[in-house]
Amino acid sequence: MESMTGFSNRILENNKYSLTVSVKSLNSRYLDLKLNCSSHILSLEKKIRILVKKHITRGFVELNVSYIPFDLTSDTKGLKEWVNSYKKTSIKLGVEDHLDLEKVLKKSSQHGFLNLSKSLEKEVLDCIEKSIISLKTERLKEGSELKISMCENINQAKSIFEKIEKKIFLYKKGLKSKWIKKIKLIKSEVSEERLSFEVALFLEKADVSEELDRLKIHFNEFLKIISSKKNLKGKKLDFYCQELNREANTIGSKAKDSSVTKLLVDLKSNFEVLREQVQNIQ
Repeated sequence: MESMTGFSNRILENNKYSLTVSVKSLNSRYLDLKLNCSSHILSLEKKIRILVKKHITRGFVELNVSYIPFDLTSDTKGLKEWVNSYKKTSIKLGVEDHLDLEKVLKKSSQHGFLNLSKSLEKEVLDCIEKSIISLKTERLKEGSELKISMCENINQAKSIFEKIEKKIFLYKKGLKSKWIKKIKLIKSEVSEERLSFEVALFLEKADVSEELDRLKIHFNEFLKIISSKKNLKGKKLDFYCQELNREANTIGSKAKDSSVTKLLVDLKSNFEVLREQVQNIQ
């Protein structure tokens, strides 16, 4: 199981360049990538995005890549073209402007005129991919811890549910005799057939056996998904959290018993904790 939160940082330095890669991720329904790259490696943006999608499918991911070259003379063709164009434009417009080395180098930094060799490109992409894999490792570690906590919560919820089942059984048992007495007080002369019909009608409205059965199914499905080897679980678990809460609300609206209501409050509180945990699962 993989969570959607994590952080990774990697620094690579040699006599040619300094490369710093930091990547962090937060909860999100879909993969939302925010990529910040130094101008010199903007040409790699598409390949970097492909790398992220290769390893991560959900979460808000912020990837920052700082690349500082130490040798600015490795490829000056683009800069020469820009300088010539700058001078021609100045003459055409009749604008005098002193063009110094500082301004040219600043332009190279802003527009990434210095090209990357194939070997250098591979080094940069390898470093970025290692950072993404490191982030994924952190997400998997946190996901394993979440799995343990979620299993504890769902088992606690099942324990509360079993108590609710017992309370509802006693509630229904006492409800029948209670309503027979009440109807007899209202109508002193009532046939047994009519009495049975009225009681059966009321008990049907208060019956929550279907809701209880569905809760059992949802509990089992929830645990099955958690134990599954499939990676994409967050959306399914979120759906079952909604269904668990829905059935609990229906039981509360039908079973008008204070002891059941108290247990339902505990159960829904447990479901809320589960729902918050599920929001962080990929």
